[in-house]
Amino acid sequence: MAEPDRTLARRLARESLDRGDPTGWFDALYDAAGGDPSVVPWADQTANPKLLDWLAERPTHGHAQHALVVGCGLGDDAEALAARGYH
Repeated sequence: MAEPDRTLARRLARESLDRGDPTGWFDALYDAAGGDPSVVPWADQTANPKLLDWLAERPTHGHAQHALVVGCGLGDDAEALAARGYH
């Protein structure tokens, strides 16, 4: 798989840091992407392989259990958890 182009993300991050807003660049990047996941460097469009391994090792589903995905990006991990019954 080709390495994603991080030029835009790095520029937006630098501009945001220069303004004293260390997290402001995330929204700017998603806005600039305009729905194109190829612009978001961490958007693999698939759940994390380690999460998928973890789910495969558990024969029971997450019925009525809660899960939290920190830094969920475009939600691939969250969708994998929801498919297994996690809230």
